[in-house]
Amino acid sequence: MGEGEPDDVSEGIATDPDGALKGLKKRSLRFEAMRVLVAGWAGDPAILSSLREIATTDPDGWVRVSATDAVAIGWPEDPATLPLLQDRAVADPEVMVRKAAELAIEAS
Repeated sequence: MGEGEPDDVSEGIATDPDGALKGLKKRSLRFEAMRVLVAGWAGDPAILSSLREIATTDPDGWVRVSATDAVAIGWPEDPATLPLLQDRAVADPEVMVRKAAELAIEAS
């Protein structure tokens, strides 16, 4: 576990959902944070903005997959969701992210 990171991501998310997600370094905690955010804050524009940033800029491909999925699940009707998925389906350097985005487009 990263130094100073909580054992349970829901503690930080409850008080500062956007900040809690950005402050996590460990992949497994970032995955869990995105799952919790979609479950509790789907539709929140600030969370969407953070997830979009993670989906396009995080250095970890698996985290980008998780963020892409989170956006598709939590904000399917947002006008920026489909363009994000389309971009990730062709522009991401990792095949796993491109495939996740393709599957999310097919499911929508």
